[in-house]
Amino acid sequence: MKGNWPGGTMRAARITGLGRTELATVPVPQPEAGTVLVRTRQVGVCGTDLEILHGTSAFLQDGRITFPHVFGHEWYGEVAAYADEPPQGAPAVGSLVVGRTMVPCGRCDRCHAGRTQMCAALSEIGLYGLQGAAADYVRVPVHALTPLPPTLPRYAGALIEPAVSVVEAFERARLRFDDRVAVIGTGTMGLLAVQFAHRYAAAVDAVGIDEAGLELARRFGANAVHHADAAPQGAYSLVIEASGAASAFTGALRMARRGARVALVGVAREPVSFVPGELSLQGVDVLGIQHGISHYDRTVALFAQGALQAEPLVAEVLAAESVGEAFALLERGRSGPPKILLDFGGPLLPRLQQGERLPHRLRRKHLGHQRFRLERTLREQRDRPVVVGDAVLDAEHVHALEGEFPGDEGDRLPGDPHQRDTGTAPGHPQRTGERRGGTGRLDHQRVGALRGSVGVVDGVCTEAPGQLQARLVDADPRPRQPRTGARTGRPAAPSCRCR
Repeated sequence: MKGNWPGGTMRAARITGLGRTELATVPVPQPEAGTVLVRTRQVGVCGTDLEILHGTSAFLQDGRITFPHVFGHEWYGEVAAYADEPPQGAPAVGSLVVGRTMVPCGRCDRCHAGRTQMCAALSEIGLYGLQGAAADYVRVPVHALTPLPPTLPRYAGALIEPAVSVVEAFERARLRFDDRVAVIGTGTMGLLAVQFAHRYAAAVDAVGIDEAGLELARRFGANAVHHADAAPQGAYSLVIEASGAASAFTGALRMARRGARVALVGVAREPVSFVPGELSLQGVDVLGIQHGISHYDRTVALFAQGALQAEPLVAEVLAAESVGEAFALLERGRSGPPKILLDFGGPLLPRLQQGERLPHRLRRKHLGHQRFRLERTLREQRDRPVVVGDAVLDAEHVHALEGEFPGDEGDRLPGDPHQRDTGTAPGHPQRTGERRGGTGRLDHQRVGALRGSVGVVDGVCTEAPGQLQARLVDADPRPRQPRTGARTGRPAAPSCRCR
């Protein structure tokens, strides 16, 4: 075994029946040969999960899914341990990875022919055959991971999985530089498709019913946006159907010009009527897009290079305890940014530049214990990844985090009714560059070890420059005199009152 494979129990978000969810305590998966344990950071909740909740999923109806069901097929995390010696080139313990949803057997004739996506014994993480990643840990086969660069933009890791299907759609449709593309739908896949086509096609139009979603598509480079009832007919050489609405299929056929290609990314469940002969007479190719199992590395590169953007697609980042709220948001429908993420204690800000503030979607109420909030600073401008952990501290760790860093106003979580200046003691005016106490520098080992009962901690590897240092600030609104360090005369770390 390589790494520290934990025992005991963990949290897992699961669907327990029709319309019912819970955050349960379940055993940590045990080591099995050829597997790796990944500590989940963030998980996307999508329409496929909602179908399971409503009982309309084909996997539920054919018996491949049973309740209770730990979901989560859009996710990324950090390698915690290998069950045995990892193969050469495998991601190192502590490195970031994204999980591939589809896990082929590697033994059947389809796998041997290179058609792994059509594997006769296929399993899918979070759907059937393998536990989902909506948990503190997920165990997966070693070959089902793709490494992520440490500088990957925030939230991109959780958007890789849906994006690979978009890449597959354009790959199979043979996207050309002179294509005029229409994308139907302004959900996650539709907006990713708009971004891709804007970069690689001659023109792209977005078609939908949500005005805010259409405005996002325009922001991502759509040349024009159309309501579904007013889209141009016979005008496009390539149509990407990403809405999942049954009526959008016939709409896509009407929008396609002669010789066009229509790629179906959305999964519609209702029957529709159309004239099959029209496909022959118009020479239209219709392509069913299942997934993009062979495109994970390429898709990671698209996000890393900025060809695809993840952050504008994220509407909410909720704590794991808010699993019910996440599904409620999906059921009510969203306008604008479509993606909802559940955070399982991994980094909320994979990258943080000096002076950058917390995004408004990271609400204070979703970060767990209310006693402490964070102020963040960088020693100086750096372009290294920031490891931001939702690891919680016990009293011993709180008092161990005594240090200092050049002063910075830092970041306060939005929506905090108790925001106040806690940066200096009376008689110590706040000024640029002032050295203040109550901070600590954390390495990966300490971040991984901090699993206590209060607060949140940030950290970054101190083996190289680019050190993020975390300041725990007591958020109790009651005024009181700050303690003074015995030897330094500066304010000491806030008292821990968790006992």
